[in-house]
Amino acid sequence: MAYRLLHYHGISPENLALVGEGYSKPEWVGLVEPKRMARQRAKACAFLSCIFCSAVGFAMVGLFHGKYGMPFDLSHWMLALIIPGFALAGGALGAGLGALIGMVSEMGRLSIYRHHLKQGHYLLMIEGDETVVRLSQDVLGQYASAKTPAR
Repeated sequence: MAYRLLHYHGISPENLALVGEGYSKPEWVGLVEPKRMARQRAKACAFLSCIFCSAVGFAMVGLFHGKYGMPFDLSHWMLALIIPGFALAGGALGAGLGALIGMVSEMGRLSIYRHHLKQGHYLLMIEGDETVVRLSQDVLGQYASAKTPAR
């Protein structure tokens, strides 16, 4: 009914997406599984922190071999292991941090939407510029019924 109401008030169907059983799938509108979102964030953070920690490892090797001399006795093979060691440690740390960020930031909102969709409810998504969204909010706000407090 809300979809028809918005269409009646001039909101184009191209700006509306009805998500639920028999209509658009959640993946089609960007509502990915929370675990998938956490994996994506973990991969991205692992990649970035691996690069950063590799650069730190290169800098340490440069300092150890540079004009400052070696602060303590390290053989050449130990210096060669510093770079991959820092990269692995940074990648692991970044993956854990990215997974945590993905779970905390996106999982709550996505879980709520997916929970309602699994219960058979529908989600009406409005996409467009600010005027389209505000008009849609105004139209739906006029016809929304106020909830009465429970006694």
